[in-house]
Amino acid sequence: MWIFTKTGVLSIVEYDPTNGYADDGVAKRDRSQLMVRSRQAEHLTEVGFSESEIIETPNNDYPFRVITGRERVAQLILLQVMSIDYENYKAKACHTLPYGMLSEVWGSVRIHLDQRELNSSPF
Repeated sequence: MWIFTKTGVLSIVEYDPTNGYADDGVAKRDRSQLMVRSRQAEHLTEVGFSESEIIETPNNDYPFRVITGRERVAQLILLQVMSIDYENYKAKACHTLPYGMLSEVWGSVRIHLDQRELNSSPF
């Protein structure tokens, strides 16, 4: 799951302590734990994780990670939802995130989802 907050971008996945490389080739996911990942450490601290929880993995696609329980992640995301104080996400988030990135994401979603609707239309 990707989450775009006012201050950052998070990727949330089920935690696999073998990182997908178990001896038998089968992931060993821990269904009770999630891994919250980000390209910038501040994106994790700004949603409520402490610096001491952050694991640095500089060679990974997301260099900063936190492994924690599902309930805690849900509570932190709930706090983000409850703190919404804007009518336009891009206009609010562009104060801390690059406006070009936000516009590209919005434009890409619009193009691809609109195209999908056109392709599945019975008309």
